[in-house]
Amino acid sequence: MKITYFDGVFAPMKYLDEMLKDYEDGYPNQTTKQYYETLKKIRDIQNSGQVPPDEYYQIVGGTVERGYYLANIHYYLYWGECSEYERTDEYIDKLNKRIIYFLKNADKEALYKRDWFVLNFPNVYIYFLKSFYGSDPDNEEFFPYISLHGNDDEKEIMNLVKDLVG
Repeated sequence: MKITYFDGVFAPMKYLDEMLKDYEDGYPNQTTKQYYETLKKIRDIQNSGQVPPDEYYQIVGGTVERGYYLANIHYYLYWGECSEYERTDEYIDKLNKRIIYFLKNADKEALYKRDWFVLNFPNVYIYFLKSFYGSDPDNEEFFPYISLHGNDDEKEIMNLVKDLVG
């Protein structure tokens, strides 16, 4: 994945401070220290308007794709841990734009590696949408739900995922 800078491609990553504030030495444990230190480096570089080196994303996720996803998308789908979560159109619009950018630019083979994306993202995203919009989380599946209820960006995400998984 070749990441190029434009307004909105990066999240502010304020969730890091919220997640780590209760730990005495700043990290849950020594095993996760490098992960969180690298996320902080990614945040600082991204917030300066620059693109972090691929190596930083690889440290966080094993691949550039997974590292970008973890830093800029993953935590935004979980409002309990994300201090930035807002139930606003602006929040979901920005998140959807990052997801669309990701799906259009990610190396498809990297998304299949260890099945991390194709097995997890559709379930996490549909749960996020249903919770965000106040729908019954158990009512409908990914494709039917978005087909019926999704806005244009959500339908584009659905189509990009559909192209990916076949």
